[in-house]
Amino acid sequence: MLDQCYLTTWNNYLTAWSSVTADERARLLENSVDEQCIYGDPAQEAHGIAELSNYMEQSQAKFPGCRFHNEQFLDHHEQGLCYWIMYDGQGATLTKGASYSRRGANGKLIQMTGFF
Repeated sequence: MLDQCYLTTWNNYLTAWSSVTADERARLLENSVDEQCIYGDPAQEAHGIAELSNYMEQSQAKFPGCRFHNEQFLDHHEQGLCYWIMYDGQGATLTKGASYSRRGANGKLIQMTGFF
């Protein structure tokens, strides 16, 4: 059974990757990601919210207006698996991928690993 709180946390995190203001990104990350989080993908690793936020800003600079959409979200035992689509600023598909995540005792994401 899908944990709606986990899905909300994940969606806040995913929205932080979008073209949002710095203040909005900070709010979204504060509500969804633990300060000591670890993020990884084939190109980058980030430790903590500040490094992650910086990487998100770099991603927006490289792909202006990009956003992510969940195709499917699965979870159990504080772990999640999301299949997603990344769209450019005009709505064209850039890539598809999957991300694995773990939540900590505080309900925030402590690990996010992207595969694409």
